[in-house]
Amino acid sequence: MHSVDLYAPQLGEHVWHAFTDDQAIGATSEAHRQRIATVVQRHLPKLSWSRARFLELGAYRHYTGNLLVAQHGCEYVATDIAAASLRDARVQARGAGVPADATAVVADFHDLPFSDGYFDAVFVASTVHHSASPEQVLREAMRVLKPAGVLILDNEPCARTCCFHAFTTNPRESFTPYEKALDAAGLLPTLSSPFWGSRPERLFGMVENDRIPLSLYTDVLVEEGQFVERRLALDRLIGPFEQTLMRLKGRGPALRREVKAMLDHAVATARHGYGATERLLGYVLPSQCEVHRLADSVSLLLEQRRTADDDTEWQARMFGAALAAVVRKRGSATGNAPGLYRRRVERASDGIVREALDSGSVAARLGEGLLPEVHAAPDATSLAHVFPPSEWQLVTESHGSHSMVNRTAAARVLLPQQAGPSLLLMRFYAVVGQEQPIRVRVWGGGILLDEQVIALSETRLVRAMLPQGCREVMVQTADLEDRPLIDNVRVGVCQLFTVGIDGDHAR
Repeated sequence: MHSVDLYAPQLGEHVWHAFTDDQAIGATSEAHRQRIATVVQRHLPKLSWSRARFLELGAYRHYTGNLLVAQHGCEYVATDIAAASLRDARVQARGAGVPADATAVVADFHDLPFSDGYFDAVFVASTVHHSASPEQVLREAMRVLKPAGVLILDNEPCARTCCFHAFTTNPRESFTPYEKALDAAGLLPTLSSPFWGSRPERLFGMVENDRIPLSLYTDVLVEEGQFVERRLALDRLIGPFEQTLMRLKGRGPALRREVKAMLDHAVATARHGYGATERLLGYVLPSQCEVHRLADSVSLLLEQRRTADDDTEWQARMFGAALAAVVRKRGSATGNAPGLYRRRVERASDGIVREALDSGSVAARLGEGLLPEVHAAPDATSLAHVFPPSEWQLVTESHGSHSMVNRTAAARVLLPQQAGPSLLLMRFYAVVGQEQPIRVRVWGGGILLDEQVIALSETRLVRAMLPQGCREVMVQTADLEDRPLIDNVRVGVCQLFTVGIDGDHAR
């Protein structure tokens, strides 16, 4: 049995994408279709649509491929690490009246199961930053491209020098009062990140890499290709704070003192309103050492602006940017026609293609779970053998999915007998009332598997290895004084997998 890293980001991706109420799927799918069509017309004018081969990495729930297959009859492969996203893309497409199906493949974009030089175009949108090794993702995308084929990048974030990266924030619609105040002051891009809103994903162990230098994209992609289009969007990242920085005219130590004074003022503003909730959220403020270090970097880059060849690129380095580009792979197209896959794959009953279990990939082993899907359950009766009705109640959320709500302060989840160790993944929404933090503990086989203190109403993840023979887990909720609470946990995903685990990560 191949082992699984308990803290692999793929596990968080798998659970996070089990369901969603994203309302922009249709509009984004159509925008992506138009983007691909425009690039083909501009850079692959001789490509026969009926014989064209497209690949999309990190397709999520978008049905861009379905639109293109329906329109042109081309071959389109959509990949994602989460099978639930790919399944839902088909549902979304059918709901929009799009009957044709793209090929949906569960795949790790660091190690694609596809043959070298197979695709005419590879489309990647808002995806590369979900990797701690973006250079590997880019190289894989180039590997599977045909010579003279094109890689299409859209909305890929580039790093910002003028940033403390002190904490990650909630999405704008879920900003806390503290985050709203910093946003109003125009300081979130400097204190937190140029691309805020990643806190929920990071709670799930997912990668939200906002520190990919623009130079990394350039250096890696020119190894095998040439940029034929490149745009850097940075308007929303430059406000009054950034404009004031760019107007500084000093040099050397004098410039550094001016920069440090601005950064000191930003940190002082952030200190106002920082309190117990922010500490529980894990938010930190920059230290004086960090202020000095960033002042050095920013003042040095300000001086370099005077001799920079491209001011837009300089601003992107200083303040971050979203990159859109088209890269043509060097070489000439050949008559060779490799098969689509370089490793053995299997098509599941749901129509999704996965690598064979003996491949050892995480994507292959997060297939069919051993428990029913809570969020898609037809009724409470279908879940009664897992969630005892006296301890859990089925509710329908506003977005149509189901959750199980704890009726007792110690609610059990009953599990089937397993011959070996098993992996538990549980996604729940914690309801925190009147800004009073709650404590959620999960027990299994008499062992405390997980404990989380939660200060805001938000979605959380439990990932744990269960002892062999464990037949139930218990979800226990209380306030910080250990007074029992009920109706505070809404479980939307509770899934069990039979897997091994790396010894280093089992502790």
